[in-house]
Order: sequence, then C-alpha cells, then structure tokens
Amino acid sequence: MKILHTSEVDADEVRRLANPPHLSFEHLDWVPSRERLFANATFAFQQDGELTALICVSPETENFAWLRFFYSLRDGQHSRYFHDLLAHSTSWLRQEGIRNLYSLGGTPWLETLLNNNSFVPESQLVNFSRDAEQLPAIKTSDDWYIREMTHADLNEVLKIDQLCFDEPWQLNRESLYRCYYASARSSLLVRSGEVAAYQVSTRMFDQVHLARIAVLPEYRGMGFARALISDVFNHFKDTSEITFSVNTQIENKSSIMLYQQNGFKLDELKIPVYVLPIPMSS
Repeated sequence: MKILHTSEVDADEVRRLANPPHLSFEHLDWVPSRERLFANATFAFQQDGELTALICVSPETENFAWLRFFYSLRDGQHSRYFHDLLAHSTSWLRQEGIRNLYSLGGTPWLETLLNNNSFVPESQLVNFSRDAEQLPAIKTSDDWYIREMTHADLNEVLKIDQLCFDEPWQLNRESLYRCYYASARSSLLVRSGEVAAYQVSTRMFDQVHLARIAVLPEYRGMGFARALISDVFNHFKDTSEITFSVNTQIENKSSIMLYQQNGFKLDELKIPVYVLPIPMSS
C-alpha cells in the first residue's frame, strides 16, 4: 500500500477514478473538482499497483481547508482508504499550519466516514426559496445607489468578504473570482463613495440562487442587504417561471429573518457541516 501525490501516478488512472461508476463525494466548490485532481493537497491510495481512492483537502485560507472530494473504488474498502488518506492529508495540513478541516455531509455513507474519523457536527445549512409572484418593490434612496460589479471591483469585494464572513465561509481570491465569473447578476451598494455591500447570484435554468451577500459591519441595520435582494428580484422580474433560493447557517438568525421578510420559505433540506480540528503537534 502506498499513499502518493497524484502527480506521482498515471494521470489517466486518476481521471478514470474521478468518473462514474466509482463512489464519489464532491464539495459544493467554486473550483471544479476536475481542476483539483493534481493540486498540492490531492493524494492517491495505491494498492498492488492499482489506484483505489483519491482525496483532496485544498486549503481555502491560511487557517482552514475543505474536504474537496473523495473518490473510491466500489470494492467495500472505502472506509480503509478514507481513513488512511485522511491521516496522510491531516499530516500535510498540519505542516501547512491549517487548524481545521471542514466537510459538508448530506449522504449517509459519507457521514458514517466522517463520524468514524473524529469529525464532529458543527452546524447545518438551511435552504430557503420563493417564486417570482408578488416580488417586493425595488428599494431606492438618495443616500446610496446600486451598480453592477466589475472585475476591477474584486479586490475591494475580497476585503469585504474577509471582514463579513467567519470561518469556514470566507472565500479566497480564486474562489471569489470563480464566484463572480459564474454569476448571472453581481452588484454593489455604494454609499458616500464607499462600497458598503455586495451580492453575487447565479442562475441554473429557471432557478436563481443568491450565492453571496455581505454588508460591512458599520452599515448593518440600514436595509442594504434588503436593497441588494430587491436588486436581484428586479433584474429577473421579467423572466417567466423563475424561482429564487438562498441558504445560510441554521444559527444565523438575522439572515433567516431577512430572507423570511423577503418572502422566502424554509425548505426541508438541511445539510450538516462537520469539522475536524487539527492539533498543531502530531
């Protein structure tokens, strides 16, 4: 048995294992899993010369990482592959100074692996949705305005993102750029010449998803998040049969209240969020 970096094994074998019919988990990631197959934090389990499993734990910031993917043969040995790959990965993360490894749950077999390998539940993601009927009127003001985000704004948006989101919901520069370029509508709220808030929304067929929304702490409570949501509604108001969705952590009561005030209803789906603390001494 060997655990190797994917650059040390046959690239075609790596790509084959990352495709059906093999067992697979993929994080909800702005960077496609296929682009991480040969990343620094991607490792392969090799047994008797055969590639049997892959794991990726690419860090998001200097403090935390996500379990980006896990692929395995369907040979009944995926628990062992995961355990050994995880041990190797956490050793690598420790050397990089990463303190926490997070993973989304959502499937029984994956949650069994997480629970059996010292991950602990930390939160849940809850989803809200609404249709396009009776959308609230767009908010306007003489004190601020909303404009479309451009590539030139991304450095400023990254600063806002880092200030507004806690671990593990912060994005690094690459993830934010991918988020922006995947968007169907991205906008900024500007007050007194300063970007006070931003939102990024994506679209898949007839569903618009409010992917990121952030307001600087000193501007909270002024209705800016609500104004950005109304901007999204207004942008898509002439699109027939559109639905809107958004998610947040179950403990984020202020966000939940905001979405409910804008006509969003809680869906039944809840996605567990797990964390594995990584001690700095082995």
